[in-house]
Amino acid sequence: MSDNDKKIHFTIDKNKHEIEADENPVTGAFLRSLPPAVPEDYDLYLRARGHEDDLLIKPEEKVEVKKGDHFYTSKRVITPGTV
Repeated sequence: MSDNDKKIHFTIDKNKHEIEADENPVTGAFLRSLPPAVPEDYDLYLRARGHEDDLLIKPEEKVEVKKGDHFYTSKRVITPGTV
């Protein structure tokens, strides 16, 4: 197994990250802490493949990150008419 096979590359809001394969699974809190850290008033989601729904990742959850996974953040509470 090459060194490249031991690394798992993924993105959070278009920011590229990598972890070692033996670090998997990771917690949502760990993912949220990667720079730039996810603000407290934002949620973290795993973009689903195909026609499935995107998955909300809670800080206490364990997540098996796969090569090429895309995570994104979204403001937890959206108030219409505000900026």
